Amino acid sequence: MNTTPHRLVIYPQDIALILNVSIRQAYRYYRVVRAAYRKSDHHLLTAEEFAAYYDIPVEAVRKHLK
Repeated sequence: MNTTPHRLVIYPQDIALILNVSIRQAYRYYRVVRAAYRKSDHHLLTAEEFAAYYDIPVEAVRKHLK
């Protein structure tokens, strides 16, 4: 079995690639999700939280995080 671990956290650069938006717009999406989950500045956003908020399949998000 060749199972490579996926990253748990997602960054605005990843969001820009997944949603095909500019990095500035990706930062906006990132801040919206973090605010919705009431995360402070030092807390990270997980791929599962991002996928759940925007109703995107988690596997589609993880595919870009390899």
